[in-house]
Amino acid sequence: FKLEIWEKCLMSMRVGEVAEFICEPKVVAQYPIVARSLRDIKEGKQDRPRHCCGMSDNSLGYADLDDLVRHPQPLAFIFELLKVERKGEYSQEAWQMTPEEKKAALPRLQEEGNNLYKLKQYSQAAD
Repeated sequence: FKLEIWEKCLMSMRVGEVAEFICEPKVVAQYPIVARSLRDIKEGKQDRPRHCCGMSDNSLGYADLDDLVRHPQPLAFIFELLKVERKGEYSQEAWQMTPEEKKAALPRLQEEGNNLYKLKQYSQAAD
């Protein structure tokens, strides 16, 4: 999970349950950065330039997230637990993998991509 508190919230739930959790600012301090990342992915802006010098304006690019950074507050999250999958029961996304797991997955992913390309399923091969 992108935020550790999300996993803790979900661990307290049963399959099919919908629950709201109010989380204190100290456990969701990274939320603005996570939210920016998810919004950028949704909008196709995954390759946003990252500034690391002291002269940057420190903006996340979204006024509401910038405000949340300046004025932290409790956040409410509503989750619905649809199902539980144990490790090994699903395909991990790259952000979930260790560098060793990513390296081990390369041959399988390459073969899958090549097979899709041969079947002229180009968009799926690119994914």
